[in-house]
Amino acid sequence: MRKLYALAVFALFSATNIYAQDITVTGKVTDSEDGTELPGVSILIKGTAKGTITDFEGNYSIDAPSDATLVFNYLGYEPQEISVANQSSIDVQMSTEAEVLQEVVVVGYGVVEKGDVTGVIKKVDEEQFNKGMISTPQNLISGKVAGVQVSGSGEPGGNATIRIRGATSINASNDPLYVIDGVPIENEAVTGSRNPLNFLNPNEIADVTVLKDASATAIYGSRGANGVIMITTKGGAVREGKASDKPIINYDGSSSVSTFSAETPILSADEFRAAIAVFDDERVDDEAVLGPVDTDWLDQVTQTAFSQQHNLSIGSNIQDGNYRFSTGYQQVNGVLNDTRTERYNVNFNISKGLLDNRLNLRFSTKNAVVNDKFGSNQVGAALSYNPTQPIYFDTSLYQNGPPAGMTGRFGGFTEYNDPLAVANPVAQSKHQKAIGETFRSINNFEVNYKLPFVPGLSIKNNIALDQKVTDNLSFSPNFIKSELRTQGQYSFERSSVQSFLYEGYLNYEKNIDAIDAKVTAVGGYSYQSWDKSFGFFRHDSLNTNAFGLDAPSPIPNSNVVIGNNAFQNRLISFYGRFNFDWKDKYLVTGTLRRDGSTRFGPDNRWALFPSFAAAWRISNEDFYEGLDRYVNYLKLRVGYGVTGNQEIEDYRYLTTYEFSTPTGSYQLGNQLINTLRPTAVDPDIKWEETTSINVGLDWEILKGKLAGSFEYYQQNTDDLIFEVAIPVGILPTDKVITNIGEMRNRGFEMDISSPIMTRRDFMWNVSFNAAYNNNEILRLDNTVAGAEETIYPRGGIAGDVGQTIQVLKVGESINSFYAYEQLYDANGDPIYEPINRTLMYKDQNNDSIINEKDLRVVNNANPDWIFGLTSVMNYKKIDFAFTFRANLGNYAYNNFSSNYGELRRLQTAVPQNIHTSALETGFEQKQILSDYYIENASFLRLDNVTIGYTIDRLDWMKARIYFTAQNVFVVTNYSGFDPEIQPSNPNDPPGIDNNLYPRARTFLGGISLTF
Repeated sequence: MRKLYALAVFALFSATNIYAQDITVTGKVTDSEDGTELPGVSILIKGTAKGTITDFEGNYSIDAPSDATLVFNYLGYEPQEISVANQSSIDVQMSTEAEVLQEVVVVGYGVVEKGDVTGVIKKVDEEQFNKGMISTPQNLISGKVAGVQVSGSGEPGGNATIRIRGATSINASNDPLYVIDGVPIENEAVTGSRNPLNFLNPNEIADVTVLKDASATAIYGSRGANGVIMITTKGGAVREGKASDKPIINYDGSSSVSTFSAETPILSADEFRAAIAVFDDERVDDEAVLGPVDTDWLDQVTQTAFSQQHNLSIGSNIQDGNYRFSTGYQQVNGVLNDTRTERYNVNFNISKGLLDNRLNLRFSTKNAVVNDKFGSNQVGAALSYNPTQPIYFDTSLYQNGPPAGMTGRFGGFTEYNDPLAVANPVAQSKHQKAIGETFRSINNFEVNYKLPFVPGLSIKNNIALDQKVTDNLSFSPNFIKSELRTQGQYSFERSSVQSFLYEGYLNYEKNIDAIDAKVTAVGGYSYQSWDKSFGFFRHDSLNTNAFGLDAPSPIPNSNVVIGNNAFQNRLISFYGRFNFDWKDKYLVTGTLRRDGSTRFGPDNRWALFPSFAAAWRISNEDFYEGLDRYVNYLKLRVGYGVTGNQEIEDYRYLTTYEFSTPTGSYQLGNQLINTLRPTAVDPDIKWEETTSINVGLDWEILKGKLAGSFEYYQQNTDDLIFEVAIPVGILPTDKVITNIGEMRNRGFEMDISSPIMTRRDFMWNVSFNAAYNNNEILRLDNTVAGAEETIYPRGGIAGDVGQTIQVLKVGESINSFYAYEQLYDANGDPIYEPINRTLMYKDQNNDSIINEKDLRVVNNANPDWIFGLTSVMNYKKIDFAFTFRANLGNYAYNNFSSNYGELRRLQTAVPQNIHTSALETGFEQKQILSDYYIENASFLRLDNVTIGYTIDRLDWMKARIYFTAQNVFVVTNYSGFDPEIQPSNPNDPPGIDNNLYPRARTFLGGISLTF
C-alpha cells in the first residue's frame, strides 16, 4: 500500500512538472495605433518577481511556465495580461492609457477632464507634495508649479506667502483666493496667529490645484486677480489606489530635530577685543568695555529644536457613499528660544447617495486648535551685544570690582545703566512672553440632485459656516530693563470672524451626437457674509510678576487702554460658465460673473468680470496623421479675461471717526481730552481690475516620455488702489486711499515632465518648471513714464529714524531699491569720504552735491526667474525623492550689515559689536543708503530629500519607514543668513533683511502604518 501511495505521489509530481514545464516565449511589443516599437516595456510572470524588459526595437524573450500569465506594463499605456498557453511567440499591441487625458482636475464650481482644459491649471497630488515637518499648507507645493513663488519665514508655522505670476496690487492684498472643498475662506492675518492657514492639517490634503489665468479664475470674479488655490481634502477609503469597502486605519508619525548653523557675520569675543585695541586702545583696560568672558549671544538665544507630529485616520466606503474620520497633533519648536506652534485637529466627512444615486449628500467638518508661542525675537540684540560680557552680573569676575556703568539690578542679568543701550538679549528672551490661541472650524453641507426629467441637469446647494476666534496675550515683567518706562506690561487681544456661505448652482451636460459635440454649462448664485469683532486691553505697571500670563496684577490706577470695534461685509454674486467641445478638436469656454461687495460705495458696488478662452487639439486633426509619430499630442490655448481685487479694509468709502493720539489732544482746564477726528476717504473708491491674456501650448513627444506646456501671459491692473497726497483743505488729512495708477506683469512659463526610466524594478520620474516675470508700474499719481512723477518711499529700515530703502516709481518694478551709487577704489574697496561725499557716491545730476536727487533705483526684490526641479525614484521597495528650488535676479538689502557695519559702534559709551563688513569697508559711520548693501540674492536651494522603505509582506498591515532632510543646503553669493527673505508681517515688502527669524535645517524620521 505504501509503495502504491508513493508511486501515485511520484506520478502526480511528474505530471505537474510536465504540465508546468518552462518554455521560451519571444515577441515584439508595439503601439496599437501606429505600430511604433516600444522599448523598456516591463514584462512580469504574474505572481512572481521574475521578468524582463523589451529592447530598443520592442523585442523580448522570457522563460515562463507553459500555463503562466505574462503582465505587460508601460508608463502611459493600459497594462495587459496574456496567458502563455504553450505559445512560444506572443506579439503584443498596447493602447494609450485613457486616464492620462481623462484625469479630472478641480475648477471653480465643478471638475473638468485634463484634456478639456482651456485655461492654465496645474494639479499637484499628494504623492508630489514636499515632505517633512510641514505645518503650513502653502509649503506643500513650493517649487512644484511654474510661476508660483512660495516664500516662507523660518518661524515654526510662520507666515508663508504665495505669489502667482507676480504682485498685481500695492495696497490691496496680493494673496490668492483659497477654496477648501468648495468653500472660499477668509485668509486675513490677525495678531496671535502666525498663518491663517495653519489650522489645516497638511496630512489631510489630497491635492492642490492652482488656477493661474483669467480663463480659470474669472468664475471667482472680484477675488480672482491673484489666482486661486483649490484645496481638496481626503475622503473615503483607498487601498492600493482603489476604493475599499473595508475600514482602513492609517497612522503616520514622525519626530525631527532642527538646528541653526548659519555663519554669524559679527565679531567673536577675541576679534572684538582686537578691534577695540586697534580703534579705541585707550579703553582696553576698561572692564565695562572688555569683559572677562567669551559669550556667543546668538547661541544663547537659539536652541536645537525637537518636534513631533502624529496623525490617525479611519475611513471606509459604505453603500453608495463613504466616510473618513481623522485626528492629528503637531508640535513644532523653533530654533529661537521659547518659540513654538502646536496644532490639534479633528476632521470628519461623510457622503451618501440616495434615490439610485440621483441625490448625493455630503457633510464635512474641519476643526483645529492652534497654539502659537512667539517668544521674543532677540536676533538683532544678540548680534549687537558686547560679546565679552557675561549673561549674569557677577562682580567676582572683574578684577577691579563692578565696572562703572554696569549693573545687575534687572533680575540679576548683566545690563548697562544707559537707558538707550541695548537690553540683555537673554533676559528679554527668557522673560518676555507672548502666546496666541486660535480655534477654527469650517463646516459645510452639500446637496447634489440630478434632475430626472432633464437628462444631464443637476442642481447643487452648498451651505458653509467658517468660524475663527483668536486670542493673543503678551507679558513683560517689571524687573527687566526694557520695562523701565512701563514697569511691566500685560495685554490681551481677541478677534472673532464668522463667515456664512450659501451657493446654489446648476450643472448641465449634453452630448450632441448629430454634430459630434459636447456642451457643459454652470450657472449659479452665491451669498457670503463676514462678521468680525475685535477687542483689546493693555495695562502698564504691575504689582507682581508671580502670575505672569495667567493672572497679571496691575497697580491700581495704572495706565489702562481699552478698545473694541466690529465690522461687517457682504459679497453677492451671479455667475455662469459655458463649455463647448466640437469633434474633440475645438474647445471654447466663456465665463461671466457679476459681484456686489459692501466694501465699496453704492455707486461702485457692482462689477462685471468676463473671460473667454479657446483651445485647438491640433493632434486630433486629420492632416496631423503621421506627425504624431514625432509629437504625439499638441494643443494650442488662448485666453482673455478680467478679474478683480476687493481685498481692502472695510468701510474705505465711508467717513468714520477715531480718537486722536495724545499729541493731538485738547486742553480743557487742567485736563487733556483726546479729540474725535473724521477719517479721510474717497466715497467713489472701486474695484481694482486685472485684465490678462494667455497663450499656451500643451505637448507630448516620445509616447509620453516627455511632456509639458509653454505659457505666455500679460496682465494689467487698472484703477490701482493707492494712497496719494491731496491738496490741503479738501479732506481732514493730506493723504487718501483712492483708485489711481496702473501696473503690469508679463512673462512666460515652462513645465516639463519625463519618466526618464521605467524598468521592472526601477522607475525614475523628473519634473522641471521655470518661469520668468517682469513687473512694471505704468502709472501713479496721474503720471506716465518719462514725466516728472512723484516718488513714493516705502520699506522701512533700521539704522536711523524714518529711513526707507524701497520706492514706488513709474517705469520701475514694485519693491525696487532706492539708494546712492557707491564708488570704489582701484582695489575694488568702497570709498569712504564723509567730508566730500562726491568722492564716495556718484553725483547723478553733476551739481557737486550729494543729496536725495542723487538717489537712483538699484534693482528690486522680485526674482526675474524662478525654477523648480523634482525627482522621484523607486527601486523595488525603496523610494527616493528630492526637490531643488532656485531664484535668479532677485536682490536683497542687507540691513544687518548696514545697521551694524560702522566702526563708531566700538567707540560709543556702551560699545556694541559690529558686522564684519565694517572691517572691509572702513565705514566709521553708517551708510545705510549705499547700494553696497544691496546684494544679489539669487540662490539654489536643496529644499527636501526623502528616502523611504516599504514593508508589505503582511496581509494585515503595510508599513513605510522614511527619513527626510529639509533645507539641506543653499548656494548663493548673498552674505547674510539667508537669501530668501520673507518678513514675518505679510504687509511688509519683501527683500529687507532685518532681524528676521533664522531658517533652520531639519532632519526627520517617521513611520506610516496602514491596517
